[in-house]
Amino acid sequence: METRQLDSLELVRECISEYQQQTFTHFVTYNRSPMFGKEDFIPDVSKGRLHYWSHCGKMGVPIHYDGVPFVHVGRWSLVCHQGRDTGISRKIKYFEEKLRKSETSVSVQTLRKSSTKKVDCPAQIYVSHIIKYPQFRVPEKLLETNSLPTEQIRRVTKRKIRQRYICNRSSIVRLHRYYISLPAPDDHQGHPLVSRVPSDGSQTPRKIVSNPSTLDRRNVNKNRDKHRRTREPIDERVAQKLLELVNSGYSSTAIIRTELNKYVIKELFAGEQPPPAMFRRYNPTSRDILNALHRVKMERAKARRSVLHSMCEASIASIKESVSSLHNEDELARACQQLQDLAEQLRNNMAGSVSIHQVSCDETLNPYTLVTVIEEKQDIEEKGVHKEKEVFVSDAIERLTQKEDIEFLS
Repeated sequence: METRQLDSLELVRECISEYQQQTFTHFVTYNRSPMFGKEDFIPDVSKGRLHYWSHCGKMGVPIHYDGVPFVHVGRWSLVCHQGRDTGISRKIKYFEEKLRKSETSVSVQTLRKSSTKKVDCPAQIYVSHIIKYPQFRVPEKLLETNSLPTEQIRRVTKRKIRQRYICNRSSIVRLHRYYISLPAPDDHQGHPLVSRVPSDGSQTPRKIVSNPSTLDRRNVNKNRDKHRRTREPIDERVAQKLLELVNSGYSSTAIIRTELNKYVIKELFAGEQPPPAMFRRYNPTSRDILNALHRVKMERAKARRSVLHSMCEASIASIKESVSSLHNEDELARACQQLQDLAEQLRNNMAGSVSIHQVSCDETLNPYTLVTVIEEKQDIEEKGVHKEKEVFVSDAIERLTQKEDIEFLS
């Protein structure tokens, strides 16, 4: 276990991120004190205990004695994302409820429990946030002899700090310090991770994979993925590169994976040993790539809908301005009838009615001409896929050839 002292919460986040990138692991918050990280917080010294050192407890980090008193502000504990499953009771309850509903329904579907990534890994990260008061350091004589302060010194120092807060709060010097405890590679269990060991004849440490036999053995689609993956999230830089490739027009998972591999090897790990293919952090699965393609497709569809909404609103504003300028009763009646017909047509379209679009009035039309019709708006919004139906319009073609009611297709 490694312990570090940092001066700001930003440095703590950078330290945790660096550790995760080096070990190819991922940590999530398990518990965090309400006042942790709030550097504008002023503690009530009269109620709390004044410390000079701190031993390593359940959720603490060892703080060595240096003669400067301090108070605890809060703690932050993080656990490996493949640690103990804290929601297993909720999952069992959900599964039983789903099974009960399926037994009473008409169509019973086969229920199966999804595999979980939890493997009870005990690795944890602890961060302690303290406030030091260097103005109230113990006398130099005690430090020279490495003697600990007595209870009387504690009470006197505590009273001085409390009085200074009352009389002149701005004169107090408060130093925020963060002590972080990082787990060793041996603390991880049940999943692969990367360790760095010294290599012979080279200053660059060599990467080795620990616990490779614990890799998830679920079946994979070999037509898409040749390697099984670990379960940690994708690196932010790789995810950003993936979105850039998709936005640039790439649509093939094989080509996108090739470009991502080049980016990881030549840019992220230039001159270093590349990461093993089993780690999802730098080698996304085909499902990850397809999800990115779908997400970009949905964003583009949303942008197109936003433009169309703006155009519709502009058209409505123009119609309103034109109607307000009409004074003739006959013109107003015709405009009212046209607007009512338009409103009725829009209501029918919203209800999912099928309409025929762009049928040419050419006399050589084949009676088996097919017309592309867009499905209901609900399917377009929910599924995000424009399905196409082929509709025979032989009746409409007969009316066209007979030149009757040409306005039917207008």
